[in-house]
Amino acid sequence: MIKGFILSRTSYDQSGCAVIVLWIKSEQGAIKVIVDNQQAIFFLLRSTLPLAKKLLKQHNIQFVSQLLSLKTFQHEAIAGLYFDSISEFYQAKKILTSNQITLYESSFRMEDRFLME
Repeated sequence: MIKGFILSRTSYDQSGCAVIVLWIKSEQGAIKVIVDNQQAIFFLLRSTLPLAKKLLKQHNIQFVSQLLSLKTFQHEAIAGLYFDSISEFYQAKKILTSNQITLYESSFRMEDRFLME
């Protein structure tokens, strides 16, 4: 485990896959940490999942959906949509919100979610 303070954090696509880069100030100096094989995620109501899948497939966006045991504050069941590519995550977000599908936690940047979890 690396101990230190985070100097900067970013994420980007590399060859169609998401990569997170952290620069950390440690006792040994600045260290660059690269985390690959991560997925961008947001959540939506299970009741909107069929329409969301249809819309994303129409736009050839690659994703994986998963039914989750989590619920909204109104006790509505949700599902997660997972994306290997950050660009497809943002394309999907734009398509779904423009079709009035409510998304949850879609504003979290990938590197921030990684650090929170």
